[in-house]
Amino acid sequence: MTRNRPRQDANDDAWPRFQPIYDAFLPRIYGYVAARIDDKGDVEDVVSEVFVKALTHFEGLRSQQDDVVAAWIFKIARNAVHDHYRRRRMTPVDIDVLDEQPSDAYSPDGLINQRDEAAVLRRMVRELPPRRREVILLKFFGELRNREIARVLGLDERTVAAHLSRALKDLAARFRSLNTPVEARHDDE
Repeated sequence: MTRNRPRQDANDDAWPRFQPIYDAFLPRIYGYVAARIDDKGDVEDVVSEVFVKALTHFEGLRSQQDDVVAAWIFKIARNAVHDHYRRRRMTPVDIDVLDEQPSDAYSPDGLINQRDEAAVLRRMVRELPPRRREVILLKFFGELRNREIARVLGLDERTVAAHLSRALKDLAARFRSLNTPVEARHDDE
């Protein structure tokens, strides 16, 4: 992830006020975009586009409250991801990047199991209904609070909580069923 600030030619006056937002949201926006786009170069291009648009429209932002800023910048990011795929006439990758950094503390078998579980989890998240999938991505990759997700998606905060709860329960049940021996699953039938 590059920490180069966006070009701001006409926005030189706004940069000092915008920089704390850039610094605070760069890792979160990068994580969210990387969860939706599988090519690192494209991820960096889209993230740059997000911050250029944000800086360009920063003066029009009515409130500097954290949840308002988060909702505003994640709406820009969400639209930028959709624009990216529209330009390329492709279907968005809903989640294809999980942090799989190997650690010396794990055995080779442990690393293989972690990668297998991460691949299964990615597939399960992709299979969620679109609204629940988006809530999961914004919550865990964008690190947004429910109130901020509600603003990004134009939903009531309780609706976001319900989608999140149902998605997590569904993912947990699916994951548990994979770890249940086949014989035990057939005994229930």
